[in-house]
Amino acid sequence: HEDVLRQLRAALDTWIVESNDQGRFPEPPEVIAAFEQQMRRAYDERIRQRDLRLHRKVPTPLP
Repeated sequence: HEDVLRQLRAALDTWIVESNDQGRFPEPPEVIAAFEQQMRRAYDERIRQRDLRLHRKVPTPLP
């Protein structure tokens, strides 16, 4: 497995360079903070909506 792992790592390194993949460079902290804030707001809204559905009075269906 060690040889295959080395080959795959080399192939990935080559692909990163040839494709100019930007994932090798970390995002600036302010970009990360903005995305985290956006995700937090979206998560909080989903939780709020879920809680509203759970606490909504639903009429009991007639038999």
